[in-house]
Formats: sequence, structure tokens, C-alpha cells
Amino acid sequence: MKLTGTEKQVAWAEDIRKKYQMMMAKLDEAEKIMRDTTMTEEKVVDPIFGQEHIVKYYASKMTDDLRAWIPQNCPFSPEPEKMVGHAKDISWVGEREKQYEGPNAGRFAQADYYKATRENIEKALNTESSSKFWIENR
Repeated sequence: MKLTGTEKQVAWAEDIRKKYQMMMAKLDEAEKIMRDTTMTEEKVVDPIFGQEHIVKYYASKMTDDLRAWIPQNCPFSPEPEKMVGHAKDISWVGEREKQYEGPNAGRFAQADYYKATRENIEKALNTESSSKFWIENR
């Protein structure tokens, strides 16, 4: 999509749009990880009492690199219906978590957050041609 604005604004807006395009790919990857509920088990021995325990972990985990790409309160994040505090992303995920049941409710709610954010970015990338819009939403 061709952007409108001055040459300098267009160049700046293109850089911003490229970052959002990369963010979309990272959000997609993060969503897939959060929807994967495969568990691995590890035998752990208590170092003091010598008792053995089986500890379960999710097989798919977020990497630090991936976490760095995840937006916190970005302009395209979904808005909570009832704002609780300043952490809109935590409020939205908390509201969504209530719609799920079971031990993976929080994980699925977080996956929904990533999906909704990605869809909002995609919609803007396909419809917004004003450089000013992208500069204001960087």
C-alpha cells in the first residue's frame, strides 16, 4: 500500500510499518507456543530430604528473544471492557481467562491476546495509508 505524506514522513512510516510486519510474525509464533499444551515430565530429587517428585513443564516455551517482540499496551492491543489499573494487557487477558476452564485457561487467554493484537495490526497494515497514522501509532 502506498503511503501518503511528505517524503520524510513516508520514509519514517515505512520503517514503522516494517517493524509491525515483523511483530506480526512474532505474535503468530507466540500464539502457537501458547496454544501448545504438550507437557514434559522431569524427575526431581529434593536435595534436603531426598524425596523424588515428578515435575511437569510445558514443552513449548517462550524465548527471551520472542518475549522482547511482544508488545505491552501497543496501540493495536485489544482493549479490556472494564479497565482495571493501568495494565490494559493484563486486564484483557484476565477477562478472557474467565471464558476458559481448566489449568490452561491463562495460557489460552494469552494466546487470544496475541492473536487479537496481530489481527488489529494486520487490519491497520491493509487499510491505513496515512504516514501520520503510523507515526502517531509507533
